[in-house]
Amino acid sequence: MRRTLSVMLLLIFWASQLFAADVSGNWNLDVKGEGRQLTLKLALKQDGDSLTGTVSGPRRTYPITKGSVENDHIEIVLGGDGPLAGATISGTILGNRMRLTLQTSRGSAEGTAVRSST
Repeated sequence: MRRTLSVMLLLIFWASQLFAADVSGNWNLDVKGEGRQLTLKLALKQDGDSLTGTVSGPRRTYPITKGSVENDHIEIVLGGDGPLAGATISGTILGNRMRLTLQTSRGSAEGTAVRSST
């Protein structure tokens, strides 16, 4: 009985890893908040549950200093200099779309990211 339970748990873990979203690639994120609209480009590289890459705004590119993916949840912390340094981007992965919140020291904005073909 104990062995059967262990095997079942292992299979569930493997299955969750097989069906976990891989967000590697380029994404276009349009966010709106506090009367402003901003378009960001995300270049993401996923390795297991770890996420690296960059987020580019209109004038600067920010490195991802901390990034993670767990099931359908993504969380990113931006480094570098500029108005988005220290900002977090978090939300839900929905296949080739993501519902995300950008949280900065000035406030927050909601948006949708779409996987880019380039």
